[in-house]
Amino acid sequence: MELIRKVSLAKWQSSLAVGPDYISADAVTGCLRTTGNTLSVWKTESEEEYAQSVLALLASLTSMDTIDIVCLGAEELKEKDLVLAETEGDTRAKGLENLHRDIINLDHGALKSVAEMVKSKVASNKSVRLRKQEIKAILKKAVADGVVDIDTLPDKIRAELLK
Repeated sequence: MELIRKVSLAKWQSSLAVGPDYISADAVTGCLRTTGNTLSVWKTESEEEYAQSVLALLASLTSMDTIDIVCLGAEELKEKDLVLAETEGDTRAKGLENLHRDIINLDHGALKSVAEMVKSKVASNKSVRLRKQEIKAILKKAVADGVVDIDTLPDKIRAELLK
């Protein structure tokens, strides 16, 4: 199983430019923001589930700006003593809430482990970039398929989809 998380590639690439042990505070605070010592991720165990998890993530956005996604391995999390919990996800994509997971019981050391995993994925070019047109196409299809109700989307995204 893998877990996807939206990140800002530029923030992680600036860390790579400084050195192997450096991780920018902006990368951590901007991309690994926690709530209740948990970090939200979406699980994927197949190509179909990957597409569904990406949709679940996209359906929770507030704008259609380009995003980058990294996949973190569940086994690697386990090796680092990081714990996953099944939690219902906050997404506008109907029926996909169950794909959500939280990395729980995070403290400074555990968050550093996650940050090192993300930095490693970025360093080895293992991230996926979704541009506005791709996001728009995915969301338009989800609306047409009845998975996402266009009226629940933020005004900016709804306006883009109706263009």
